[in-house]
Amino acid sequence: MKDNRPNTSIAGSRVARGVRESTWKSLEPGDLVTLGRQGLEHYSGRVDDRTDDGRTIWVIDRIGDRRLFHIDDDYDLSLGIQSDAGTRLWPARGGKSSLRLTT
Repeated sequence: MKDNRPNTSIAGSRVARGVRESTWKSLEPGDLVTLGRQGLEHYSGRVDDRTDDGRTIWVIDRIGDRRLFHIDDDYDLSLGIQSDAGTRLWPARGGKSSLRLTT
């Protein structure tokens, strides 16, 4: 007997991809981001620049190193970074340097 249920794994992966792409495209210079894999933080810093299509970003960490990331590099991207005190820091939009604290 044929299973006529929709393949939710394909639909779910398309939705996840769309969310991922819209997140990357929404980034602006000055945004604070954290990139990680499998729940571990690998890199965090401030977005320096991005390509017009939003698929490539350059991030500068707190010591000034600049690194390129592409959407297909399989990093999980989240907005904001963790401070040394454990407080989540969020960027002000539009490349401003002020931060908002959240608990």
